Amino acid sequence: MMEQWFGTMQAAGVRPDVVTYSTLLKGYAREGNMAKCQYFYDQMVANRVKPNVLPTSRRSKTFSTLMDACANGDGDMAMMEQWFGRMQAAGVRPNVITYSTLLKGYAREGNTAKCQYFYDQMVANRVKPNVQTFSTLVDGCAASGNTVLMEEWFGKMQAAGVAPNEVTYNTLLKGHAKKGNTARCQHWYD
Repeated sequence: MMEQWFGTMQAAGVRPDVVTYSTLLKGYAREGNMAKCQYFYDQMVANRVKPNVLPTSRRSKTFSTLMDACANGDGDMAMMEQWFGRMQAAGVRPNVITYSTLLKGYAREGNTAKCQYFYDQMVANRVKPNVQTFSTLVDGCAASGNTVLMEEWFGKMQAAGVAPNEVTYNTLLKGHAKKGNTARCQHWYD
């Protein structure tokens, strides 16, 4: 359906722009179809359409979409890092969304070393982590049953002056409940 629309648009003489390509990329990313994402990204580059390079909060939107597809779809972390590298090679500076996407992918697979690596890189590049960043890290630890590291990330969150939200607290409860640690559940509930 998306490709039909794209073909109709081109047949009518409308030249695809960054919004057109970003829409296609987002649609295929949601489907987890990385082959189509790659194809349309290559088309975008071949047609000299630059990825979204807008004011800082949305600066890396095109690449974050592609990276998120890797983190959510088949969990292809190597491909996710390739997109991260391409983004930097294109001169697009990573932002909190980009780093949080990397962290989400590695947290989901329980790769705490990569989470720490990209968190450290984020801080070194003066990108301020937010509640989503830390909640992602806490959730990754909860999912893998590492409640000690889960609480360490929560401590780092507090030390960074980032206020936890309901998602963060529910994740702490979930992590301890999964391990049967009712005392810690009670601690976080109170």
